[in-house]
Amino acid sequence: SMWQSLAQLYSMIGRQKEDSGTMTDSTTPTISPRQREMLTLLAEGLSQKEVAKMLGIRPRTVRLHLEAVRNHTGALNTIHAIVILRHTILSS
Repeated sequence: SMWQSLAQLYSMIGRQKEDSGTMTDSTTPTISPRQREMLTLLAEGLSQKEVAKMLGIRPRTVRLHLEAVRNHTGALNTIHAIVILRHTILSS
């Protein structure tokens, strides 16, 4: 399913530079560990509201983090951000 594919992508993202918490290649968008965690939960099929509750943050905070990821990667939406991150990881 789409969510399983997304979960696999986020798993790949999670394995990149876990020790530093960011991906540092100059062509790879840097996302924070918290952003990576949120994206992973979303890829597993949770709603933004469910992610917020699970992480103990407000839904607005989830939306702001997602907006930051989209802005940083130039993505049009969250799924597009996943594709961009996947491409940069596989290219590095």
